Amino acid sequence: MSINLEDFFKGINREIQSNNFEEALNKSNYLLSLIEANEVEFDTEFLIKLLDTRSFILTIMGNNAQALEDINRAIEEKNGISSTSDDQLAKLLIHRGLNYFYLGNHISSLKDFNTAIEILSSSADKESTKLPQVFLNRGALLKKQGLRKESLEDINKAISLLTKINNSKSIPILINALIEKGLLLMEEEKFFESAYNFDLAISKSRQLLTTEKLKILGTHMRLIYYLIITNLAAGKHQDPINKLLMEAKSVVTNYGANEETSYWLNKIGEITAI
Repeated sequence: MSINLEDFFKGINREIQSNNFEEALNKSNYLLSLIEANEVEFDTEFLIKLLDTRSFILTIMGNNAQALEDINRAIEEKNGISSTSDDQLAKLLIHRGLNYFYLGNHISSLKDFNTAIEILSSSADKESTKLPQVFLNRGALLKKQGLRKESLEDINKAISLLTKINNSKSIPILINALIEKGLLLMEEEKFFESAYNFDLAISKSRQLLTTEKLKILGTHMRLIYYLIITNLAAGKHQDPINKLLMEAKSVVTNYGANEETSYWLNKIGEITAI
């Protein structure tokens, strides 16, 4: 059968970028069926890439057990062609660690995150966001295990690395890291410190509103909600809260309100009676 694997794979990625995960899965299944039936020529690197991609789609769709099967097969294929630990193996381990985490297997998840960190710490690619992302993932896992101090240490490592990278790919992850730190501090009733991190995050999300509004809109409204809560808890006067309320209304006026934005706007209304 004559088929351009790379072009077909690009089509799968376009479906993912458009959030058409069902169609992306169907195309991935079709391509894998051709490979398994030996109806197309392929190399192991392409098979690993395809398995990893289908695993990602299944993870997004909440089919973690099936995603784990694909990622385990991808890791086996990877180990079969190379005994060297590299960034590709680290990426596979991160994906497997996430699925273990979602399935409640925290021991295996932590093991994969630790190994990925070891590999990426010696990587020559200092612009990659993989290392701070896995620190952030491990921080979430440690928090789930009640290890709050260790979790905060990992989140701080992620923030430090992302601040140094400071490119377009790092900003959304930095926003998430600052949110996680702010939430952790808020749970400890350290409201001034929490608000400081939310302030840093919202300053970054404001930069993205004009270019990445569909991706950042809900997060931006969520940050407004967190900032109002921490300002109220810290006993700050009404001015900053009023400014945040005006910003929330302005965001909706200028960019509209999707389902996620409407959810956080309703949450804001619950605590401010707007």
